[in-house]
Amino acid sequence: MVERASVLLFDTQKAVEELVGAGMPSEQAGVLVRLQARWADRDFATADDIERLRESVTRDVEDLRTDFARLRTDFEKLSATTSKEFESLRAETAKELEEHRTETAKDIEGLRAAITKGFADHRAAIAKELKEHRSATAKEIEELRAATAKELEEHQAATAKEFEDQRAATARDMENIHLVVGKTIADVGRDTLKWVTGVQVTAVVALVAAFLAAMKF
Repeated sequence: MVERASVLLFDTQKAVEELVGAGMPSEQAGVLVRLQARWADRDFATADDIERLRESVTRDVEDLRTDFARLRTDFEKLSATTSKEFESLRAETAKELEEHRTETAKDIEGLRAAITKGFADHRAAIAKELKEHRSATAKEIEELRAATAKELEEHQAATAKEFEDQRAATARDMENIHLVVGKTIADVGRDTLKWVTGVQVTAVVALVAAFLAAMKF
């Protein structure tokens, strides 16, 4: 703040006289003039005050210019340093990003190779199990076919033997039946000839012949 010197020139005596001449009491005129002098001395600026203020403002402006120039220099230095640090940070970030990208690509390739190998191993294991299952199934089917063929052959042989035995037994039974029927017919013929009289022998013989033919059939 600029110090202010009281250099105000004010003719207080003349002012009092003018006020008294205008009809104001002397004491009131003196008080009023003193108050006005005090206010003027305190609130009004003189040429010296304005000059000192101008010099002070000039110094302040020069100081502000100096400070602004220093701030600009500092800002330029800071900007240069910041740009350099930012460029360095950008380069480091780009390098780290490239390394991370390379590592990620390597990890992905390793994972892909592992997955491919796992699929191949799993496919080979399935193919092996399927082949073994087919072989076992084919073996079981062949064994079952052989066992079935053997059982069928044994059953056919047993059936053929039973059929042959049955045929032989039936032939024997038919032979016995023929013998019994022939004997019975002969006996009936003799008995019939004994008690049938007046019957034509030709008719009886024809009847017997027809009966024998029917039995043979």
